[in-house]
Amino acid sequence: MKPLLAIALVRTLLAQAPPQLRLAVPPIPPLNTPFGGVVVLNVAIDSAGTVRNISTVAGTSPFLKPSVDSVRRWKFTSVDSSKKFVVSAVFLYRPRQIFSSGPGTYLPQVPPASNQPPLPEFISDAPYPVNSIAEGVVILELKIGANGQIEQIRTVHDVPSLTDAARQAVAAWKFSSARTGGKAVEGISIAVISFLRPVIH
Repeated sequence: MKPLLAIALVRTLLAQAPPQLRLAVPPIPPLNTPFGGVVVLNVAIDSAGTVRNISTVAGTSPFLKPSVDSVRRWKFTSVDSSKKFVVSAVFLYRPRQIFSSGPGTYLPQVPPASNQPPLPEFISDAPYPVNSIAEGVVILELKIGANGQIEQIRTVHDVPSLTDAARQAVAAWKFSSARTGGKAVEGISIAVISFLRPVIH
């Protein structure tokens, strides 16, 4: 294959690829609440990889504002300008406890739209690792197949003693597939898990 043709082919494939999160600003979790919370957002991205619109699927105060403030500062890779990309962002704010809050949570389902990112159906909590004293936010990028299965997990923001626990929990999450023109397609979801250091009484 001629070099110029190969370069053109690579550029075409990259332009068709979904955006990747390249700069992830973690949220500042609320510190004065004894409870945890979940926020789900739809995030529209322009061709330059800039966040242009954020809509709320689920989430309430005091967790919604720090989630939206965080996403506004995210940057994605450039994408094909002829396409509109929307990803979902799922924020899990853990309370200050060691053990998980239970076997998991089934989220209320919204009616499927003809164009939508993958949306979470089931979320399992990540227990706080017993060998950690860290506090922080782990951010993972999930590639969701057209069948709704997680095909790949990429660490975007790492907290060394917490990331493995976050990845293990997210691997059990369930999603509905992304849709384009009513057809199930591959999509991207960003998982954000906030760990607060447990309080031992």
